[in-house]
Amino acid sequence: MSKSKRLNNVFKVLLSVLIIVIVFLICFFILKHTGLIDKINSIEKIRKIVEDGGIFSSLIFIFLQILQTTILQIPSIIITATGAVIFGCGKAFILSYIAIMLGSLLMFWIGRKAGRGFLNLLIGQAKAEKFINLISNGKYMFFLMMIFPLFPDDILCLVAGVTNMSFPFFLWTNIISRAIGVAVTVYFGTGAIIPFYGWGLIVWLILAIVVAVLFYLSIKYKDKLDAVLKRLFKKKRADS
Repeated sequence: MSKSKRLNNVFKVLLSVLIIVIVFLICFFILKHTGLIDKINSIEKIRKIVEDGGIFSSLIFIFLQILQTTILQIPSIIITATGAVIFGCGKAFILSYIAIMLGSLLMFWIGRKAGRGFLNLLIGQAKAEKFINLISNGKYMFFLMMIFPLFPDDILCLVAGVTNMSFPFFLWTNIISRAIGVAVTVYFGTGAIIPFYGWGLIVWLILAIVVAVLFYLSIKYKDKLDAVLKRLFKKKRADS
């Protein structure tokens, strides 16, 4: 690669990082200046913001979900559960799924364009190294971390963009894992199916034990599962 081409690539990367930082700062300034950032911390407050939007309530909800996935690192269950209360489970699932997928793709794109330096700046070098090593150990590990609610999904999307993970694999992983996550939050996290009292407490305890066992088994046999996932993904690419 010639020197001029290298300089051109460096310039493109720096320009991308600069644009990303400016956009983040503008969004943060607007949220802070309007006081909106201090209001997005409870179901009641978010519900008022969305409902006050009238005919634009769905768009406002999607916007808040995208912000939650990118700039506002708050638990997604708060906004998703609010959507279920306002729109009902079905519509809340669709709106949340669309918004979270858009946010995930944006975070992946930022990671791919901004690179390791931006990731280090955002979450710290040690934490960035830890997540990169976890994802680089195998495709199944990324899928596993996206499925279980123990890892910061949105940061992982950014980390995935920094690694050499292929976009098709990232996309399919998010299509599956985000659908599961949103569905669980909408239909179970709100108590719509299993209540958080009486017999529901026993069921939640059993589910927690089942999830813990599945997580343990997934970690224990992750190498075998990763090999299976690789074969399935290669077969899917060959068929297409």
